[in-house]
Amino acid sequence: MGKSFREHFRLSKAAVLLLLIMAATAFGMNKLSETSVDRGGLAKTAATPNTQNCSHRVGNVWFTITNWGFFGSQFQQSQLKELYCISPSVPIGELAPSFEFPAGTGVNYLFQGALWIGAIVGEDTLVSVGADGWQWTHEMYPQSAPNGGIIQKSNRRSSEFYSEDAISEQDFVAEYTDTLVDVTWTADDPRDNRHHKPLGIKVLQRSYSWSYSYAEDFILLDYRLVNIGTKDISKAYMALYVDADNWHPSTANGFADDISGYRFTVPSPACPEDLED
Repeated sequence: MGKSFREHFRLSKAAVLLLLIMAATAFGMNKLSETSVDRGGLAKTAATPNTQNCSHRVGNVWFTITNWGFFGSQFQQSQLKELYCISPSVPIGELAPSFEFPAGTGVNYLFQGALWIGAIVGEDTLVSVGADGWQWTHEMYPQSAPNGGIIQKSNRRSSEFYSEDAISEQDFVAEYTDTLVDVTWTADDPRDNRHHKPLGIKVLQRSYSWSYSYAEDFILLDYRLVNIGTKDISKAYMALYVDADNWHPSTANGFADDISGYRFTVPSPACPEDLED
């Protein structure tokens, strides 16, 4: 086994930390303590959502996040471009990395991934998705400009984004909801043949990255879900949809290579029964 293969195979370490390590303090939704939450009603229409994407580039993983429920930059005709969170080393208009590892090689292991949330709202069972790869559906959006943009922070004192409350060398903070039902932005459900029906949730999303040798091979994602609707939410489930593809910008059909996964998984401490054989 050559060195270059071993280096690339370290992806499994990066991927499991990125996609499985999440702090989600969402599911005490019936006992909300958020004093700033407005549960007086849900938005039916809105101006153009201020959708943005930014790329983590300080470590050995280059990874794109968005403020509308999905991560990864997709590729080919639909690939996101660097239009936000620009720096001298990131030219505006450059194609955004999806999950590039090692950084700078152009080798990516992700088409896109997205947040999926399902729950019972009142007496109705509902699901909202940040993205669906087959239906090409989006059901989570930020506010319209000038609000809703991604906030960048850094704990580096030399950074223009330095903030005392930053967690990492590159924090991205985003906030979005599933409450937009304008058919201009949300597609009809192909199975139920109806418009998008929101759970009434707000997602507070944070992602963190570092350049230190012991922390450069992963990105942390932190999701917090808040009930902003008028009804209680129960039996909530959160999952990540992941379309993992191995590709390079020079590869025409990267979607044809799906052999990408985990060498090991880490059971959640919240489910000790999963630790048993």
